[in-house]
Amino acid sequence: MRRYDYCRLGLGTIVTALILLSFAAVLGTAALVFSNTNFRVFKTLLDQSYTTKISRNLESPVIENSVDHSSTQQLNFTFTNTGNSAINITKIEIDSPTLNVTGVTSTYITNAESKTSIPVYSKPLYSKITTETIPIPGSTILPGQTFTAGILYPCLTDPVTISATTSLGSVIKTQVAPNVGWYDSHWQFRKKLTLNYTQIVGNPNSIQLDNVQNTTGSGTSSYTLPNFVVGSGSNRLLLIDIESNTGTVQTNPTPQITYAGIPLTRSNGTTNTVDSEIWYLTNPPTGTADIAVTMTTTANVVIGAYSFFGVDQTYPISFSATNSSSTESRGGVNAYTTNPNSWVIDSIAVQNNPNLFTQNSVQTIGWSKGTSTVTGGSSYVLTSTPPITQKMGWSWSGTQKYADVAVEIKSSAFYNFPLLVNETTDTDLKQYAKSNRNDILFTACDGVTKLNHEIENYTTTTGSLTAWVQVPNIYNSPNNVIYMYYNNTAATNQQNVAGTWDPTFAGVWHFANAPPISLGKLPQIDNVRINATNATTNYQHILKNFAVGQHKDRLLLVTLSTDHPYNFTSVTYNGQSLTQIPHLLYNADSEFWYLLNPPVGSADIKAIRCTAPTYPLCTGGFPQMSIGAYSLYGVDQTTPTAPVAVINHGDSSTQPNVSVTNIFVNSLLIDQAAIGNGAQSGGNFFHPTWDLASPTQTQPNTNGSGSGTCTGTNPTGNPALNPTYTGKCPYVMDFTHDTSASSYVGVTTPCQTTTFHWTAIVADQWVDVAVEVKSNSSSGDTTVQDSTSHLNFLSPINLPACGQTLGKIGGGANLNGANQFFIKNTTLIGMPATNGPQTASIWYSAPSQGTYPRDLSSLQYDPAGGGTSTAIRTGFNTSSIDAWKFSPVKNIMTTPVPSLGNWHYAAYTYDRTTSRLFVDGVQLITSSTALPSATPNSLYIGASTSNNNANTLAQFLKGSIDEFRYSTTVRSASWIATEYNNQAFPSTFIKIGLPEKITDVRSSQ
Repeated sequence: MRRYDYCRLGLGTIVTALILLSFAAVLGTAALVFSNTNFRVFKTLLDQSYTTKISRNLESPVIENSVDHSSTQQLNFTFTNTGNSAINITKIEIDSPTLNVTGVTSTYITNAESKTSIPVYSKPLYSKITTETIPIPGSTILPGQTFTAGILYPCLTDPVTISATTSLGSVIKTQVAPNVGWYDSHWQFRKKLTLNYTQIVGNPNSIQLDNVQNTTGSGTSSYTLPNFVVGSGSNRLLLIDIESNTGTVQTNPTPQITYAGIPLTRSNGTTNTVDSEIWYLTNPPTGTADIAVTMTTTANVVIGAYSFFGVDQTYPISFSATNSSSTESRGGVNAYTTNPNSWVIDSIAVQNNPNLFTQNSVQTIGWSKGTSTVTGGSSYVLTSTPPITQKMGWSWSGTQKYADVAVEIKSSAFYNFPLLVNETTDTDLKQYAKSNRNDILFTACDGVTKLNHEIENYTTTTGSLTAWVQVPNIYNSPNNVIYMYYNNTAATNQQNVAGTWDPTFAGVWHFANAPPISLGKLPQIDNVRINATNATTNYQHILKNFAVGQHKDRLLLVTLSTDHPYNFTSVTYNGQSLTQIPHLLYNADSEFWYLLNPPVGSADIKAIRCTAPTYPLCTGGFPQMSIGAYSLYGVDQTTPTAPVAVINHGDSSTQPNVSVTNIFVNSLLIDQAAIGNGAQSGGNFFHPTWDLASPTQTQPNTNGSGSGTCTGTNPTGNPALNPTYTGKCPYVMDFTHDTSASSYVGVTTPCQTTTFHWTAIVADQWVDVAVEVKSNSSSGDTTVQDSTSHLNFLSPINLPACGQTLGKIGGGANLNGANQFFIKNTTLIGMPATNGPQTASIWYSAPSQGTYPRDLSSLQYDPAGGGTSTAIRTGFNTSSIDAWKFSPVKNIMTTPVPSLGNWHYAAYTYDRTTSRLFVDGVQLITSSTALPSATPNSLYIGASTSNNNANTLAQFLKGSIDEFRYSTTVRSASWIATEYNNQAFPSTFIKIGLPEKITDVRSSQ
């Protein structure tokens, strides 16, 4: 067993007193001797009655701390009789302020000569107490002999007092307290994180076998297993196996198998002439009662029963399997486990009366006995990490028919619980932790055993931390503890993201809004040109001989503006068509067009406004316009720009401006402002002061044919003809009725708002348009990462990174209810079958009004080429939260939604027979509707395909979501409620202590 499996404050899962008698040549005066172990002595307490009631010469016991077995976490106290007379120890008392004893399972007296152990005390306990008394009847310690009491402690963090009382009334005590280790001397600080046990629901514990009894019977149909004893442990389960030569347990009109008159539930069974069945009862009454069984016919039977503690009360039987055959000399059944540390129990019936032997060495036999016509057997195995195919094998003499059935019993314990540590501010982390969070790590309660963790977000300016820590086991007992270490300047990344989520998690998506790290360069500018033109008679505008350089990942970006709100119909470069970036028209017109990977060299850029004089856009003469271009490189060749351009406009102002929030990392933002009637009077096309000036971002120079100072001339003749500029001129063009200008800025993190601002000489109608150009080195913007090892990354559809919002825990996603959703429909790994054991959970904030239904999630199989899908879906329908299945379409269950517009935690589970729906940790409704069977190939968040066409999307969610998970195991009601408490109230769930410094801790030890 792993050391940290025990970690819990108080005395722990089991307190075991091991009483050993051995001869030792230890004589002398009364004294207390402590070895140098992992414990430090606080004080020694001697009861006053010790000196007043008896003579020290007659009775002189001492207590010494003999050894701390760190590997098994067993602390031994040795009582030595240093006097001249025998001493009888009548009891041992264990006392601690936060002692939570969950079981004193065995106490032994060992005779040193015969080496035999005699169990003298056994008491399972499932209540929070501060003192446990262990009676030790008749344990005599002769002079010079020792008596050793051993305490098995999962995680001892408070002082514990051990006292022994003798038959003469003497009491001797000692008090010790733990010395919690330090992970590594390179870490300078740590904090103790104490879990609030009142927020941990359901008293989770590991499975413990309480009792096994069995009997046989022949010649009738009704049998009794008398006086079966069920202990007082929590999360109880009674499991009864029936092995018979014929017939089955009578079920009409009700199951005729009872304990204390209470009917049981059949888990599974199989018949092959012989019959084997397993029945169960959750939370049976404690005490002694009869098990009564009535068969459908006269039969010979073997009846056996197990009593367990620590079994999940919502899903006690998480899997069952059967197998049978004829004329075999060996056989068995395979059980596929889905839960950590579960038990597999089988029941086999073999025809006639052969001797049964187990094939598998890991099986422990519960019983093997028979009648003249049937032999029944049962065995059990404790499993570890799922998924495991556990083989339950038997062999026997001769060839016989057999029937075998096996079940998996699910533990109530919270194994590998992902604990949320969420601090909005932490001044100690802010001051001492590394800005890249590499030195933050977590350990178990021993201060040494490192725990897997994932940091969702860390803000160095405030010390804000959102982290998930895999705690191997948490208990409903006082003061569960883990430690958080920090301040190691040389530390490398301590996270194990995938390891934080055990294999039962098929996918975990945080929707974190922490910006991705800038890993590359901005798009680079190769060439810039601009020109002012009047349309020719064929309504064509030309920028001649624009040069594109020899660079990788090129983009040609063309800017167009006119003095009228006219869309251009086409733009070409060297005969290749450009793509328009969607925008809206206001007042004047300003547009962006682009061409991926344009040919290297020089060619004309041609913009056509219309194609015939009768076309509406061609009326009104020859509108003035400017045409310009950027030659860029280092641009993403799949998604070169943001989906749409951002536009702002005004009717009469001298302050054209536009603000844009970039979607990608390492982007180049480019704007183009245009204002009508911008040129100064007199038809002069060039002025010492440009009509659009003072940009807040960088205004590029155009690469004119001349050099030196920018100069311009007004051609003679028609003033509407092109002006001529030479030299290095800024990217601006004054015209009689239109002035346009452009500027740019690079941004290295997404979701930043940038404002472009200009000052115009003349107030008039204006428009300013901005576009984002994506770098070929952008990162973190195309998927929502799955934290598990399955790497089921979600693709956001019509939802940029800046569609993220503040979630319930960290980052979240805000969906518009029209066309935004997330999808994973390629190589979906590790997901359960649509009718398999599963748990889906999500935080959501649904709108207070809107059209319905709306989907939260849909796990489905979509046939290639369209057609009817098979799915299990959860979502909203008017004022309810529902679960649906298709095909065929059916509403599985529906229940009212609490307080629309607020954050809630929804969870859906299915255990192959029953669906359950939870909201905010409370089970609201169940359904026994069977689900369709399919291997899913698509996962949708915020939408689904229509019921009868896998190519048609529907039911888009309007609202916010956060922290979506899918599991291949059925989480218990207690787990879901505890998870809700942890995530909804993290500051209440965990108390974060003051910083401990390594030098202070070590000096106190």
